Amino acid sequence: MKKKKIQIIILLTAVLALNMNTKAQTKNENECLNLYTTGISSEGCIELGWQWLPPIPTDTYGYTLYQWDYALGDWQTVSSNYDKIIKVLNVYPDIAGSNTLQTWMSDTTIGLGKIIVEPIRITDFNNNPDSYLKNGAGEYIYDAIMFGSWDSNNDKDLTSASAAIVNNFLESGRGVLFGHDTQRSAYFPNFSSLKDKIRLHLLDGGPYGRGSERIKVINDGFLLKYPHLIPYESILTIPLAHSSFQFARGVVWMNFPDPLVNSGGWNAPETTINGGTNNFYLTTWNNAAMIQTGHSNGKSTPDERRIIANTLWYLSQFTTDTIAKVCSALDLAAPDIPTVERSGKQINIRSNDNGSPYRFYVKATNTDNYADTCTSNILEVINKSGLKGFYILEDDDPYGLPEASNPATVFITAIGGISVIYTIKNLTYYIHIQAVDSAGNISEIVTLAPFETDLDFDTYTLTLWDNTFLLNLKKLADDGYINLVKNNCGEIIDEECYDIKGCKWLRNDTILIRTNTNSAYSYSAGPRKNNLLELAPTYYTFLINTQKYGELRSTKKMLTKYTHDKSDNLLVYPNPVSSGVSFTVEGVNKDERIYVYNCIGACVGSVIATDNKVALTLNLHPGIYLIRSDKKSAKIVVAQ
Repeated sequence: MKKKKIQIIILLTAVLALNMNTKAQTKNENECLNLYTTGISSEGCIELGWQWLPPIPTDTYGYTLYQWDYALGDWQTVSSNYDKIIKVLNVYPDIAGSNTLQTWMSDTTIGLGKIIVEPIRITDFNNNPDSYLKNGAGEYIYDAIMFGSWDSNNDKDLTSASAAIVNNFLESGRGVLFGHDTQRSAYFPNFSSLKDKIRLHLLDGGPYGRGSERIKVINDGFLLKYPHLIPYESILTIPLAHSSFQFARGVVWMNFPDPLVNSGGWNAPETTINGGTNNFYLTTWNNAAMIQTGHSNGKSTPDERRIIANTLWYLSQFTTDTIAKVCSALDLAAPDIPTVERSGKQINIRSNDNGSPYRFYVKATNTDNYADTCTSNILEVINKSGLKGFYILEDDDPYGLPEASNPATVFITAIGGISVIYTIKNLTYYIHIQAVDSAGNISEIVTLAPFETDLDFDTYTLTLWDNTFLLNLKKLADDGYINLVKNNCGEIIDEECYDIKGCKWLRNDTILIRTNTNSAYSYSAGPRKNNLLELAPTYYTFLINTQKYGELRSTKKMLTKYTHDKSDNLLVYPNPVSSGVSFTVEGVNKDERIYVYNCIGACVGSVIATDNKVALTLNLHPGIYLIRSDKKSAKIVVAQ
């Protein structure tokens, strides 16, 4: 046994067993059992086992499992029979229409084929309760009893003798679910003699009835987890039901929220008396419960049937086995929000899973003497299912949700339960990333903004009848993802800008020009006066680099200056000019350096002016070049 334990603890890094010595966990019973975990099941349930410490008893014992309720700050009994077949005796109040539980639970979508219900009339039950509850050897054959359900329980009460036997059934650790109106002291004194098992405060009358056709889940505890996961704070539909003169002091799972719907006059405000509330639909305390099912005389909804199935399983707590699968202790903790490291089009995504902590102990009860009890050690288990992977969505919505149902969302399994490498498909999209663990818990979403390089426009230049925007490729270097080199003009440029395959220019969102060559990194309105750049629109461009970045967008820039004054521009002639032929630049200042840039912003030559004009002779490839001084510029076309 020890070897098995060690292997599982190594595999499940989230499992930790501790003896807790805090006051909240101290018990007076003698410790007689060793409680341990054997792992986490494929469904995400915690698997427990226990064995007797020496000396091994010769008597027969049964076991009840206790789980620490962090919300209550107290121990509560929980089912040790999850995933097992449970047997329920339905004691219905004689009228045939109240014999409904067997039909409800036989629906495999509700009872999963594992809740076996045997119905019996309450009159027959009262005549000889033990003959129905026990076999010939005097052993209980049912895990739970449900009483009901009909309005006013069809005026049927237990006898004092049958109530005492039901009390013994509860004392054995088995469960009892009381239906609508069974707990009313003025009407059913024998049922009401068991009120303390449910922690109910009862009155003989008064204007305290509260009801509705809607109920709200107000507790996120064990009962809601199996076999149906009932969401916390969800609103569920039921036939009309109500409380009357009962005040719940135990655990309230569901109540009647405002506004009340079709309350049938049961519209009392929420009231607290003796520490209990009249606003409850389902309340439990350990292995006893009351549900308001029955007011509508045999009617129920799928929501109500799922609640009853969960409650019956929750109340089926007693076992003679020494193993248990606890499906009320699931991994409910979300992974950490993903962290992202970016390098060009690749991103390294990481996250850590978190687990949910739980504490348990087992109580052993002698089946022949219920006063003979002892307990196990307290075991702490962290249920951590492990990081499964990441949902990733690329779109143009800054608030996009990477939901699994979205066909555009991709899922990537985490490597080593920690991280993935992802290649961005479209750098102009937002990237939304969410981590998910194997229990289905999802993290907060991290969103990456579109990859916008620090591309910008140079100051536009104005030549005669020719306005021009020029893209300054030097600023590609500012994104920090690429290497920097110096060209022969001593200016920093980006070496990878030479891999650009083309670009497209846009005015507002209308494409003005598209090219797949390296000859259109400036946009000119053309030589005619009526085709000049406009003042109101914004201009920008997309560069295409298929080897690394894909499509990169420049920042948008609006034309804010408009002039045709030739003095603002350099005069270049002849223009066009053939490669290797001298041309003259006028409008410069003495000792001013004149630069020549090619179509991708690289400086291909420079000279210092000795007068207000200067002659240059350059062996250049055919294309459009920009001539710049400190404040002026002009374009020149080099022909073949």
